[in-house]
Amino acid sequence: MSHPAAKLSLTEWSRRLFLAVLLAVLGVAGWGLGQLQSIDREVRGHRAEEAQRELQNALLSVQNQAVQSLHKLVAWDETRQQLYDPGYYHYWLADRLTQADTAVLSGRTVQLYDRLGHALDGGLSGLPKALPAGPPNVLLAPAGSDERHLFIYAPVSEGDGKLIGYVGAQVDLPHVLSSLNSLSYTDPNSLHLVPSTSGVLSGKSLLDHFRYEIAPDTDWQTLRRQILNTYLGLALVVLTGFLIQFLFLHHKLARPLKRFAEKIYRLSTGGTELQAVQELSNPMPLAELETVRQALQGYRRRLSEAYQNLESRNAAFRDQARRDAMTGVLNRRAFEEDWSTLIEQAGGRPVGVALLLFDCDHFKAINDTYGHGTGDHVLKAICYVLGQVMRSVDHLYRLGGDEFATLLPHADEGQAMRLAQRCQKALEAHDFRQYKLKESVSVSIGVAVDEVSRVEEMTRLQARADTAMYRAKRPGSARVHMHGKSEALDSTLVASPEVSALYRALADPTRFNFLYQPLVRLSDGRAEYHEVLTRIGLGHGVMGPERFLEIVRNRRLEKDLDLAVLTRLRQHLREGTIPPGSGLAINLFAQSLACTDILAILQDMACAHSDNPFLLEITEHALNQEGADLAGPMLALRQVGFRLALDDFGKAYSPLSYLAELPVQYLKFDPTLTRQLHRDDTRGRMVTRFARLMHEAGYLLMAEGVESAQHLARVRALGFDYAQGYFLGRPAASLLPQMAATGSMLAGAPDGKNDPDAVEEGHQKAQ
Repeated sequence: MSHPAAKLSLTEWSRRLFLAVLLAVLGVAGWGLGQLQSIDREVRGHRAEEAQRELQNALLSVQNQAVQSLHKLVAWDETRQQLYDPGYYHYWLADRLTQADTAVLSGRTVQLYDRLGHALDGGLSGLPKALPAGPPNVLLAPAGSDERHLFIYAPVSEGDGKLIGYVGAQVDLPHVLSSLNSLSYTDPNSLHLVPSTSGVLSGKSLLDHFRYEIAPDTDWQTLRRQILNTYLGLALVVLTGFLIQFLFLHHKLARPLKRFAEKIYRLSTGGTELQAVQELSNPMPLAELETVRQALQGYRRRLSEAYQNLESRNAAFRDQARRDAMTGVLNRRAFEEDWSTLIEQAGGRPVGVALLLFDCDHFKAINDTYGHGTGDHVLKAICYVLGQVMRSVDHLYRLGGDEFATLLPHADEGQAMRLAQRCQKALEAHDFRQYKLKESVSVSIGVAVDEVSRVEEMTRLQARADTAMYRAKRPGSARVHMHGKSEALDSTLVASPEVSALYRALADPTRFNFLYQPLVRLSDGRAEYHEVLTRIGLGHGVMGPERFLEIVRNRRLEKDLDLAVLTRLRQHLREGTIPPGSGLAINLFAQSLACTDILAILQDMACAHSDNPFLLEITEHALNQEGADLAGPMLALRQVGFRLALDDFGKAYSPLSYLAELPVQYLKFDPTLTRQLHRDDTRGRMVTRFARLMHEAGYLLMAEGVESAQHLARVRALGFDYAQGYFLGRPAASLLPQMAATGSMLAGAPDGKNDPDAVEEGHQKAQ
């Protein structure tokens, strides 16, 4: 998968443009330098040719002048006289020779030689002592390391041609050439002679034995320097201009835009930094940026207003979520949050906490006798009275039903007991007869005080307060009980690990685990439904219903449990953990049918998962308390597709009048009745006839606790429509293997236990 190319920033584009201009300038400069080098080579080549030409001419001119001067000396009589009689030879060289018209020659550069080639009078310093062999009138390289002078010589003869000697002369080339003023391209001072191997140089090859340097062309050098300076100046101007442009774009455009972008990004990602910042408060130097700043400033102000409104609404929503809708006091969620906050703020240090639990005595009887409306008025009055007694910093929480609590940080036992007694007196003084009650209303208060620093210690504190509250309810008690630190917990009233696990699961439904046990249709042996069995994680094991249902009933948490379980079950359905089309049998307390939140979840499940058949198993033992008030919600559930079954039928022996008023379709016999069906005694015959009576009345019958082949044969013979038990299928953690199974579940069913007592034990393990 190809990813979109990263976008370049304005700064990066400016940097790249600057680099491109720099490379262009360097390229132009390189091309210009190349052109200058080419012109320079052409100029040097031209000057080299001209230097060679002028030097050739100058050397010929010097040679001719030297030869002419030498010939004058040869023709001079005094020269012959000195060869015949060199008595005053040195005088002649020093005085007479300098007066002679010899052009390039002087007395210090002339030497006479006899006819054998030996210098007269030992020779002068710097001149050859003897002549080399060779033809006359040749140019010779002088001896030694002197490379700036030439030595020429010519024979001197009598009139008859008789050789009497030689005349030799030394020529200072730089001096002579400079005096000629004929060198424009050659540096005279750089001339030097390279001697030949023979020591004799011919006039034609004289130039080949000279080394010289070309005189610099000052005009061209000046022009070349001016061109280079012009190139350098233009490059600096261009680069400086682009650098200034780059810095301007970076500081005046790119950096403000980057800050704007970062600001907008923080806002788009949920940032809450809405206070005025420097780049939004100060005017921008560019008109376009100023327009952007003003627009962003206006957007920031509007967003700030929207955020403040949202914060206010969120605060209101948070407060509503933490408050009980009916009484207006804080709810269980707020209690648990404040509990956790108290532990966090302690930071591992023990902090003294007093916990007071309030419970209205016989509140269920008030609801049943006077109705829910009166019961609601009583609860509101209790909250009002307790709120008047407590301090403004103390909070009252409704934990559920008619149970309330308050936390008193940094309080000792005396302070907690005094507050509890004031609350008790205030409640006793309140006139509850205004709500048309004929009897008084009393509240039991349990108090526990301890230093806590961990969640486990807080859980134990709640367990102690719970124990104290139940002891305050005992006949003859003072309605207020303080649980001392040395006092043992009453395990019949509260079991701290189980209570803590239950409350944690109610607050976080993901802690609930489900098992699925098939409910088999006896007509074809198919598992039409799978009953959802609830478990709660506890330490390294699980807690089954036989352990947590007693806590639920004692604390009247039936609606809370059903709400949490249905929330978790709906999550499984949405995630696809439960295969589409799977029939589910869901247990539900009768009290929960009056809860609008629970009904809303059930209706949502029926609409969102219409391909999943749902069977609601309503617990029978609560019907004598709820009665016909549940007929309406049950009928509404049937209309959206739910099938209704009366669970644990026969366990509570509810009057048949309740059953006739309820729109249930199925009766699920409790295992205690199922085990009676195969007995041939009075109880067995009575249960058998009762089952036939219900079947004839039009109900579909379900037998729970079928643990053997005898049980299965008996319920089939009696016309039961469905059966459930270990003999037909054990609870499993997943529906997938069970849904993958094909064929009748009655074929090849496992052998069960035939002993009725063993059957009872197996059924309890299944629960």
